[in-house]
Amino acid sequence: MKVLIVDDHPVLRDGFSALLQQAGPDNTVLQARDANEGLAIAERVSDIDVIILDLEMPGMKGLQALAEFGRKRPDVPVIVLSSSEDPH
Repeated sequence: MKVLIVDDHPVLRDGFSALLQQAGPDNTVLQARDANEGLAIAERVSDIDVIILDLEMPGMKGLQALAEFGRKRPDVPVIVLSSSEDPH
């Protein structure tokens, strides 16, 4: 399986990457620091199986990024994984 993780937190990206690679030695994990970098990778790499996307990142907002991934790679499912420290 080839997974693209798009998140601005390197610790989270590295943690998920380690878990996914431990779960399956044949898993390949690509990482992007923001939505623009993720979209560029998704356009360049044709065999991505799934995208894990954070909604709260600097730059392009998550819902806009979600729409762009859907437009550019409608064949790839996107899992939204996000958190917020805002109590509201």
